[in-house]
This record gives sequence, C-alpha cells and structure tokens, in this order.
Amino acid sequence: MKFLPLKKLSEEKGIPVSTIREFTKKDPPLPHYTSPGGRKIRVSPEEFDVWYRENFRATPVRDNGDIDRIIHDVLESVGRR
Repeated sequence: MKFLPLKKLSEEKGIPVSTIREFTKKDPPLPHYTSPGGRKIRVSPEEFDVWYRENFRATPVRDNGDIDRIIHDVLESVGRR
C-alpha cells in the first residue's frame, strides 16, 4: 500500500489540500498517517477511495418506477390538452 502526502493526493483526486485536511478531522475521520516527526500527513489513495465512497456516496433520488410514473403522467397531461 502506498501513502501519498496531501499535496500529491490532492493533485491525483482533484480535491483541494485544505478539504482533504478537513476530512482527517471529520467524524468518521479519513484514515491518515503522520510521518516521523509529525510534520507531513500521508493518506493511502485506496483508503481514501473507500472512505470517500462510504461517506459521500451519491444516492439516487428516484428509482426507475418513479421516473416511469412521472413520464407517464406528463405524457397523459400533454395528450389531454
């Protein structure tokens, strides 16, 4: 498993360093490791992906049945005019 400093992870994922740093303080926190001396924070890209998916997963607002019903209702209303 490789560990990247926040700047490299930021470049890889397209997320600002400050946002990733905030993620390490969130509840639940992003798994991170401090280098010897405590200066640099390092994060595994694999752990980041899993954590991000679990905490910021996009959920569908409607399922297909809702969409079918909406389309049906719209088509009926257009046909009634």
